[in-house]
Amino acid sequence: MSMNEIAPRPVVFLAHSCLGDGSHWISNQPHNSFGFILADNGYDVWLGNSRGNTWSSNHKTLKPWQKEFWSFRMHNYCVIVHCFISFSSWPELAEKIKVFFGMGPAAAVKYATCPVLNIFFNRLVIKTLFGYRGIMQDPSALRKLKVAICNRKPEFCESFMSVIVGSNTPNYNMMTPPVYKLEDIKIPVALWSGGNDLLVNIKDVQELIARLSNVIYHQHVPEWQHLDFIWGLDATEVMYMPIIEIMKKYA
Repeated sequence: MSMNEIAPRPVVFLAHSCLGDGSHWISNQPHNSFGFILADNGYDVWLGNSRGNTWSSNHKTLKPWQKEFWSFRMHNYCVIVHCFISFSSWPELAEKIKVFFGMGPAAAVKYATCPVLNIFFNRLVIKTLFGYRGIMQDPSALRKLKVAICNRKPEFCESFMSVIVGSNTPNYNMMTPPVYKLEDIKIPVALWSGGNDLLVNIKDVQELIARLSNVIYHQHVPEWQHLDFIWGLDATEVMYMPIIEIMKKYA
């Protein structure tokens, strides 16, 4: 069979979380990494990297410390919460999506119980810790240091990552952010939530579900925290394979 006769594989775009990057989808063992699992099941997998993260800081003419580098709006790129913004304000994009899967969808954090959330929402703290508008920049020297520390003290890294969250507040040139009509999203949506998730409380997820018009599936995993959606040892059985089964129905 020639290359021209090979049927195109269905495309899956994996969008990372606010503090993540595309490499997280392939950072676990192959049988526990969603990117590898999808590829092994015949999908054409694309790993997204939002502008300004570790792997997306280059630009033809601009540098990350320049204000113009960050001159874009939430609907121009897609991490979980921003996907909902994009779908509600960018119909042309929404028309290209067959089904959307939200893992611990942080569309709102009104009921979040994370102990450091209020600290990271303080704009002065954000500027002090992160400088320009990029969040959790990860230069190679820092990556090597983190790997060395986590290899030597994995329990420290586990505890640290369990409580750290963050936000990048855009400038809308108005007193309050715009209101997006999530009710207008017609894309089939499947959601997963965790009972021990300090960032995305089930109450926030339930309010999100109430606003969406086409939720086809929701599973609440009582023992999961926010990192289990990517790094949970049982994520393959609990979530990844069910996602693939749902995708087959929308192929």
